[in-house]
Amino acid sequence: MLFRSDKKLNNYQANLAYAAFAPTLSLSLTDTSNVANTNYNTVSITQPIFSIEKFEQLKQGAPKETLAEALYVAQEQDLASRVYVAVANLITQNQAIKSNQIRVNTLQKQLDRIARMIELGYGTVTDERDIKVRFEQAVANGVQLEISRRNAVIQIMTLTNNSIDAKEFDLPESHTLKGTFDLNRILAAVETSNPNLIAARSTETISTLEARRARDQIMPTLSVTQSQRWGDTFNDSRTIFTLSMPLDATRVVGVLSEKANEQKATEVRRQTEQQINLLTNQLYESVVLGRQALETKKNAVEAAKLSVDANERSSTAGVRTTIEVLNSIDTLYQTRNDYASTAVNLGNSLLNLLLISGTPPADAVAQTQAFLFGK
Repeated sequence: MLFRSDKKLNNYQANLAYAAFAPTLSLSLTDTSNVANTNYNTVSITQPIFSIEKFEQLKQGAPKETLAEALYVAQEQDLASRVYVAVANLITQNQAIKSNQIRVNTLQKQLDRIARMIELGYGTVTDERDIKVRFEQAVANGVQLEISRRNAVIQIMTLTNNSIDAKEFDLPESHTLKGTFDLNRILAAVETSNPNLIAARSTETISTLEARRARDQIMPTLSVTQSQRWGDTFNDSRTIFTLSMPLDATRVVGVLSEKANEQKATEVRRQTEQQINLLTNQLYESVVLGRQALETKKNAVEAAKLSVDANERSSTAGVRTTIEVLNSIDTLYQTRNDYASTAVNLGNSLLNLLLISGTPPADAVAQTQAFLFGK
């Protein structure tokens, strides 16, 4: 995947920082054809001994490694969230199709019933037409929902590169979100384990070290060079100590530029902390209140089922009209869909709360799956 390549690239940047004091090897070949005895070769190894700039570069290795890992985890989390959105769409379509099929079956029973009543001289054509209209609407809605479900399946397969069976994403009739959620504990986990926050802090540290490195480029450096020359009359070996102090305008301007980058990284880190803390509180409230809402929606479904049964019985007794029966059927369809949407939204909040607190994506997905499907 692309983010694996990004991690490898970022790790190379860390290795480059660790190589700050690594020696350099150079080989030169000199050939002066019009002068005798001037063809010679030189091999040199230069080892930096003292360089504040290189020391600041060396210190960037650890935060760059941390940054590489944090960015990789953050990209994994983003992928998990995007896949869940596609899965949630499929779950919603599955549940809508199931609820719609119940509505179609119930309306079919009403059509059969009104046909018998008309034969016995008790029913009316108006009632039959009212039921027929609702029935045809439900059938047409089922076709549209099937199209949406197939599109959702295609989207998931595109994201995961795997074939799936839509039936594997059917919700059970009820859900239970186990465990307790302590906001202070979650915020503490976010503070230490959130990959986006770790990445922002690592970037700030790297920017600070880079600003120091740019500033220290004008400081003196000491190195030693061991060279060996051969091929002419001056075959010799030399050890040279070099003390240098580079001063030029571009380095001074570079100091100002890196200082601005450091200030920017600090501000980004502050904003990231504020945004993540705010989002954590929002997700916590969504999980806590969503669990309560789910129970309420479940009770609404049970009440709607009883309402359909009561209205059908009352209609047979002549107490309720056909329209009231049809309305109760539509209400049951809507409450079942509302329950499914609430469960899916709670699953989304749960997944993102786990991810934002630093739970590994695989574990977060497994816990969310256990809540949604009871597996």
